[in-house]
Amino acid sequence: MQCVDTSITLTFGCARIVFLNKFVSDVLNWVDKFQSAKAAVASASVAAAAAAQATLQEAYEQCSRISLSLTLRAPLILIPQDSCSLSGLMVDLGQITINNKFEMGQERNELGYPAIYDMINLELHNIKLSRVELTTRGTMKREYELLQPISLTLTICRNLTISWHKQRPEIEVQAKVAPVKICLCEEDLLVMLTVLQDNLGEQVTNTMVEDSNTSEISVKVESEKEIEMVLAGHGHIFTKIKFSFTVEAMTLALFTGGGDAHVTSTTSNESSNGSSSKPSQSPSDESSGQHTDIVAASSLLGESGKLQSPTHIFYVSSDESLRAHSVFSKSGHKIMMAKRALAEVSLQVVRMKGTMMSDGSLAANLVLFDCILQDTRPDQDGFITRMMERKARSGERGMVDLTYRQEPSKDIYVDVRISGFVLVLHLPYLLSIQRFFTDNLPQQPDSPSPVKPKDTPKPKNDSSVDERPSNIMTVRVKVEQPDIALVEDVSSLDTSCIILHAEVNSDIKQTPMSQNISASIANLQMYTCCYNPQNRQKTLAQILNKCELSLLCSVTPSHAEHVDIKLSQVDLRVSP
Repeated sequence: MQCVDTSITLTFGCARIVFLNKFVSDVLNWVDKFQSAKAAVASASVAAAAAAQATLQEAYEQCSRISLSLTLRAPLILIPQDSCSLSGLMVDLGQITINNKFEMGQERNELGYPAIYDMINLELHNIKLSRVELTTRGTMKREYELLQPISLTLTICRNLTISWHKQRPEIEVQAKVAPVKICLCEEDLLVMLTVLQDNLGEQVTNTMVEDSNTSEISVKVESEKEIEMVLAGHGHIFTKIKFSFTVEAMTLALFTGGGDAHVTSTTSNESSNGSSSKPSQSPSDESSGQHTDIVAASSLLGESGKLQSPTHIFYVSSDESLRAHSVFSKSGHKIMMAKRALAEVSLQVVRMKGTMMSDGSLAANLVLFDCILQDTRPDQDGFITRMMERKARSGERGMVDLTYRQEPSKDIYVDVRISGFVLVLHLPYLLSIQRFFTDNLPQQPDSPSPVKPKDTPKPKNDSSVDERPSNIMTVRVKVEQPDIALVEDVSSLDTSCIILHAEVNSDIKQTPMSQNISASIANLQMYTCCYNPQNRQKTLAQILNKCELSLLCSVTPSHAEHVDIKLSQVDLRVSP
């Protein structure tokens, strides 16, 4: 029982992949011309899927054990702005390590065989996201790091004896992600949006051909679901998948400016690597800056200790390179400067866990411990810099707690609970954050509107009304007493402010034929005071006394839409 049936060891080097939506669309259009071959491939895919499923079931029954030891240099994926551009985004998935081992449990069946678990460990190291600019020779010219290198650990436990041992899930997945930080300036945002718009905009309109084997696949899937429902009806219910994901922190740092928001960092290795670089014989403006560009790329590769310069070579057509354009400023390899900092949004400790049962039910829970918005502009000593945070309280209850449940009958239940938080509103600062996103949107190209395909008439079915799904969706939202403060000035804690305080409860129940909404706002009040918590009670002046607001709305097929609003006594006090 300690031996394995198959042992696989694989070491794979780094591959370079260029993603162009136009090229993918051209290939798909070329494949669409061969309908007979496409149908043969689809039918072969269905047969292969059925054979793979039968093989998998047989492997579960025979407890086949395959030992894996895989070390992969994950590919470099380049997403250029368009097919004629040398600028774009580069995704470096770092290094992937996969290995497994088999463990035998204490449980045994009636024949005396133990339960066997396949423990798979997957690790990803140094995952990066950058925006890059290539030279006409395909080498790295400049790299601007957007996502700092992160690591991911994924553990998968497969129950190979699920046919008789159902106390443990069939598949159990646990993942832990190290802190994630993304640095974004205005130029970065513009380039990212431009890359997405232009690359995806180069698609060729192709006609979608309906696959004749789609119905066959759907029939097989429906039959499998029916078998699972019959087994569930006789009490054969077990946990198919159990998952748990934890992210320690996710941080988004915003910086103003473009090219001047970075500073070169390639002078350290200039003397050591300068002799090995060979600048090409190009015009004076290109040859003068090409030497430092190659030095910048080589210094970046030397810091990691693993990547070599050939890894960053993407082959470029000579004809296309003549008209290639750039969207970057010429500042060399750059890093963010603190004097250009604008804001930092941080999500602290994100946890998600859940289970999926064999009868189709699903239960999941998402917890966000804290959400922090920090004003990171320079020279802010003594200012109000924490714009949003969770209220201080004992216990480990998170700021956002979301529960999702799906029943075997496809009924959905969602419960969202948001604990008390503090939100500081300063209009000039909020407008600066708004301009960061709105002022850097790429211009939409002037293109004719695509011709919409004609809708094929569908046969009418008189019983369509009776066959509508009868699933029910229930959503409950509760917000526990947030403090929303509108401050006059952030330069002092003793500034004047207006604080809005309330508690919100909402219930929504929706079916295909009706909808019921009930919402209430309790303890709604507004007052002016000093923002400093130590002087808040002494300077408090009530503007709106505590009041309550309730809303009831119902929509049914037999009755018109009904809305009922109830407002308690309102005392509004305004002085000069």
